[in-house]
Amino acid sequence: MTKREVIENLELHPLEIEGGFFREVYRSRTPVEITAPDGEKNAYAASTSIYYLLGCGDVSSMHSVKFDETWHFYASSDTGIFVDLIVVSPAGTGRCVKLGARLELGQVPQFTVPAGHWMGARIDSVEGAGHLENNGAWALCGATVAPSFEYSDFIKGNAFEIAKLCPEFAAEILKLK
Repeated sequence: MTKREVIENLELHPLEIEGGFFREVYRSRTPVEITAPDGEKNAYAASTSIYYLLGCGDVSSMHSVKFDETWHFYASSDTGIFVDLIVVSPAGTGRCVKLGARLELGQVPQFTVPAGHWMGARIDSVEGAGHLENNGAWALCGATVAPSFEYSDFIKGNAFEIAKLCPEFAAEILKLK
């Protein structure tokens, strides 16, 4: 299946604020009220989930959301494709999580990014970057946020500032702008 076919079959749209393609597939009807540290009360749905697609050349730019976000790996254009998810804590501790189906290679099918951490992603291949460019590679993930994702809670990161915060992963972070 091609990237275009996945986009059409799942009715995905460009995610302008971040990169990649998405569609919200679930928004809980269960309301929750959250009280912010300043005492302001906000209404949320209990959770939301999306399909999220990255192809060769697409990136999920560095960003942060207000609540925990769980990434799920669903499928890819071939078994060598996985997602590099870069996560940086507010204190500057970073890690690269390989989301994929190849458990024997240290990939994991799911990972939760803690609230307030920076995150960004791109696809990679066990065969190397040239393999991605030559075959129209893509990876289909999902993301679940609880309480719900709201655009007002999205913070687009400055890759240069985040790279300074976490020099250990600076090269990877700078690829996600």
